[in-house]
Amino acid sequence: MRAEFSRPDKPDEVVAVAVWDGRTASIEAADDSDREALRRIFRPSPVPVTSTSAPSGRRIQEVVAEPGDLDWFRTAAIVRGEREGVQVRFVTDRPGGWDPAGAYRSMRSWVAAREASQSG
Repeated sequence: MRAEFSRPDKPDEVVAVAVWDGRTASIEAADDSDREALRRIFRPSPVPVTSTSAPSGRRIQEVVAEPGDLDWFRTAAIVRGEREGVQVRFVTDRPGGWDPAGAYRSMRSWVAAREASQSG
C-alpha cells in the first residue's frame, strides 16, 4: 500500500510518500521537514482513535491501533497526518479498482485481500 501526502491547500501536489511493505513504512520526501513529519507519523507506537460504535453516534469510545499491520499504517497516516498538517490518499499498484457491485465486503477487506495477493 502506498500513501501519498499533500497539503490541504494543494491536494494535487504530492509532497511525500510512504510505502507499507507488510512490516514497516519506507518514507520518501524531497524536503527534510516533510521527511521528519512522516517519521513522526509512522513512529512505531499505538495510535488512539475516537470511534462511534452505534449508528446513532451516541456511544463514543477510544480504540487503539497497534503498530505492525495495514490498519495501523492507514490509521497513523490519517490521524497523525492530520496533526502534521497533511492529508493522505491511498494508492495500490495492483491492477483493478474498487467495484461498487462487489460491495458485499468492506473496503478494508478488499484492500487486505489485494495487498495479501501482492506479497504472495
